[in-house]
Amino acid sequence: GVAESIENILLEHNKMFNQKMDFGISLNYGTIVGKLENGVFKFMSIGTLMTASKKIASLSKGEVLLSDKMNDLLRLNIRTDKHVRDGISVFSVKEIKRENEEAKRFIDGFMRRMEKK
Repeated sequence: GVAESIENILLEHNKMFNQKMDFGISLNYGTIVGKLENGVFKFMSIGTLMTASKKIASLSKGEVLLSDKMNDLLRLNIRTDKHVRDGISVFSVKEIKRENEEAKRFIDGFMRRMEKK
C-alpha cells in the first residue's frame, strides 16, 4: 500500500545518504473536511484524528503503526502485533494477506470509498 511505499522510499534514502532521516509512519481512521482550491487539496481534520496520528507516528521506530480503529477495519486482511508504547495501544503490521482475493477487493473498495469522501 501507500504506507509501505513511503516506508521503502525513506529506507532507500537512508541506505544511500550519510544524513539519515528519522521517521515514523502511522495509519489512522477519522473524518476530514477537504476541498480542492487552485489545484491544491486543502483539508481540516475533525476531532482528534491528526493529534492521534502524529502521536502514533512519533512512537514509530521507522515502521508503519496502526491505530486501534485502523487495526479493527483491516483485521481480516492483515496480521498485526499489538504493542503498548507510552500507554497507547498501537499495532505493527506483521503480514498483509495479498493472495486473498476477497481481502484485495475489500482494501480496493475501502480505498475507493476514502477517495470519494
